[in-house]
Amino acid sequence: MGITELNKNRILAEYLKGLICFEDRFDLVKEKHASWICERLMWHKVLPLAAALNNPSKKKCPAIESAFKKTSIQNAVREVYYEKQVRQIFNALTEAAIEFFPFKGPFWSQQLYPDYFWKHIGDIDLLLAKTDARRAVSIIQDMGYVPERPIDATFAVKGELALFPDSSDNKRVPVELHWEILPSPRFLKIHYLHSKDFTENTTTAQWKSVSYSLPPKEIQLFYLMLHATCQHQFARFVHIINITHFIQKFPNIRWNMLERLARKRSATAPLYYGLRFANAFYPLKEPGLSLMKGLTPSTKIRLAASFLKPLSTLLANNKRGRFRRKLFRTAMSW
Repeated sequence: MGITELNKNRILAEYLKGLICFEDRFDLVKEKHASWICERLMWHKVLPLAAALNNPSKKKCPAIESAFKKTSIQNAVREVYYEKQVRQIFNALTEAAIEFFPFKGPFWSQQLYPDYFWKHIGDIDLLLAKTDARRAVSIIQDMGYVPERPIDATFAVKGELALFPDSSDNKRVPVELHWEILPSPRFLKIHYLHSKDFTENTTTAQWKSVSYSLPPKEIQLFYLMLHATCQHQFARFVHIINITHFIQKFPNIRWNMLERLARKRSATAPLYYGLRFANAFYPLKEPGLSLMKGLTPSTKIRLAASFLKPLSTLLANNKRGRFRRKLFRTAMSW
């Protein structure tokens, strides 16, 4: 007999809560459920973390063991290619005297994980001035990348552009150029973060052979919550992981500064729901808990956002929960 929808949520939540605490709880997976669990871990972009946390002293079903070993090896190899790609692009932009600020990816996650291959390896995100972004497009195109959309139209109405490697190239990842930070929900043109938030009061950090600038911790956490609520509506559990790991790693976050910024930018609803969804899987401590309780969204926002529940996100896919996520995204901009 298959597991019910309710049980699926609870069982998956138990495994995912383990990842928040850097614990391996996958010895509980039964062989008949292994493929479904792996599919969910892959969808939520946490399969590499589960593989990295794999504890050999805990006996698991063969299918889970095999998937974890394969994933760990593949991601370690991808990290090598990713580092090479980053160096090539960064060197080309630096030689052209283009100022850029990398964010997300290893540049933020190395604060949270022992190695980058613990994390899903996605694209390369760079923040640039709009004029420099236009120049950067030409440089990156010459390196064999193809823009996802017509360039002129994109710069006229959008705040970002992705460039993809050749479809036959499975070693390089896309490059995303941003000249605006999360104008999300995009169709309402609301900007909760500005470029200067990422480029002022920075500190210098190092990832392997690459030096870069890090914005203040409060800005990073604010971005992670906006990214989770406004852009992705918690469709993937990796957003919960990022937020909860960040809060655990940096207990001295200036919560009062974060609250002031959210109120100044009219972004208290995204901050509230970012904290609320994280709290559903990893109970917040003070003063973060008090901040969440003190941010009371309007009745209109609560009504529209109420259809998206923390547990309901665990079974999400491209179609499932889509309407609830649309309502939630709209509520984040009111």
